[in-house]
Amino acid sequence: MRYFFLLCALFVALTGCKKDKEPLNEQEAKELQVLGWAQTGDNNILPALWTEQRQLNFLPIRNDAHYKMNFVHKVDGEHIYFGLEDVHSPASSKAIMWKGTAKTILSEKTLNLAQQERINSWSVNPITNDIYILAADLGNFYYYTISNDGNSVARTAINVGAHGIPVYIQAIGPDIHLLTVTQVYSDQVTEGKTIIRHLKNDVLYATYEIALNEEEYLWNNLQIGSAYIENNQCHLLAVADQSLEYFYLQLSKNAPVVQRPFQTEGYTPAFGAETGSISSAQGVFENGRFYVAAKKDARDLACLVIDVKPATPTTSKVVLEAPAGHTTYTATRTYKYGEDLYLSGVANDFGVYWKNGKLVVPDKNGLNMSRIAHISFQ
Repeated sequence: MRYFFLLCALFVALTGCKKDKEPLNEQEAKELQVLGWAQTGDNNILPALWTEQRQLNFLPIRNDAHYKMNFVHKVDGEHIYFGLEDVHSPASSKAIMWKGTAKTILSEKTLNLAQQERINSWSVNPITNDIYILAADLGNFYYYTISNDGNSVARTAINVGAHGIPVYIQAIGPDIHLLTVTQVYSDQVTEGKTIIRHLKNDVLYATYEIALNEEEYLWNNLQIGSAYIENNQCHLLAVADQSLEYFYLQLSKNAPVVQRPFQTEGYTPAFGAETGSISSAQGVFENGRFYVAAKKDARDLACLVIDVKPATPTTSKVVLEAPAGHTTYTATRTYKYGEDLYLSGVANDFGVYWKNGKLVVPDKNGLNMSRIAHISFQ
């Protein structure tokens, strides 16, 4: 069970939306949207949506439910939002989607809170604009496909094999890529290995085995972090969870696995961070560089920039502002839009984000707690 939770937290590699070079007119103007949820004084957990200037009114919701928001994307002039809806009594949980103000229930069944559906990864096809949501419940793995107009939803089961866990989905044109991870270990031998399977259009495209020799009974599970697929080549960051050795992996069909260690400058990348059954730790891959949220202590945070093009990957950092107004900071997810770098996280119990290292606290209403799940610029 421990390995399930470690592996399901995936850093989905998001590519940045490039800003137009020409000035935008008022109709085309893009706006930063910060999506999350906030807890009120009576412990209701409500959807929340902020911009850089104001908090926005949100969607029609049930009064007897808690909400944990997940992802936002704009299609045909309307925003599509995803999240989890937990009804108080009788206790049930389900994944939901709003298109504008119309709600669609994605889950085929409702589960109690302990068994609730998990949303682990997502991808927007840059060519078709279809949306893919990687999810799981009770050991079942599948992905939702939402059409580019938001009017059609399909669910596809994933065959991961024995003990496999799907950790990443990426859609590119007609191709849907999935990465699954299986840990092989035994008390009878002193060698463990990680098997990574690359599925392309639901068919096994390539299998990669990575052995990790350890001391007897000390098993080093390779936990996958940021991922990106380019020209059928997989770029991954990973950590061996016992020894805390960090690796860059390059996986190509019919080619040896490239496995290179990289340094973290004493910081711990946000591998495995979760918020309310939504995988929140992730990074960006762009032009051969990974951008990953990381932390050294309560007030020392950074975005690590890991350049994997050299034979020995190099690491630099962007320091994140952490003023004394809060005692503890954590950064979990990275976004890159044009030249602007955003990271979301928490300061004490409040959702915050950083823009190019500068701290922004969007919740001005003094609620008990708020969380940020996704930052978009559209």
